[in-house]
Amino acid sequence: MYTAKNVRKELEAARKEFLEANICFQSDDKKLLLPKILEWYTKEASISSNNLLQWVSQYLDERDREVVLKCKGSTKLHKSTPHCSIEWMSYDFNFRYIFVRDLAIGSSPFLHH
Repeated sequence: MYTAKNVRKELEAARKEFLEANICFQSDDKKLLLPKILEWYTKEASISSNNLLQWVSQYLDERDREVVLKCKGSTKLHKSTPHCSIEWMSYDFNFRYIFVRDLAIGSSPFLHH
């Protein structure tokens, strides 16, 4: 839930959580898996692959940031670099609600203790 007073801070936190949860590494960090929605965003906003990887890296912990930055040498995200290959994970279009159980029970007439 976002509040008017803290919406910017809450959206920043949501972005960081999304990226941390959806960026994966495989094969001893030789394969970087990125969510397909980022590919669509880069095409729509005409963002270079290096700029995308730089942007993504700032929201990751230090170890993951280093792996992502190793992939920056590629000119196109679908090509491999000597350090890693990049693949896009398919996007799930199903909308999902995520509720904190305590909040849901306290505020919903349909959920009871």
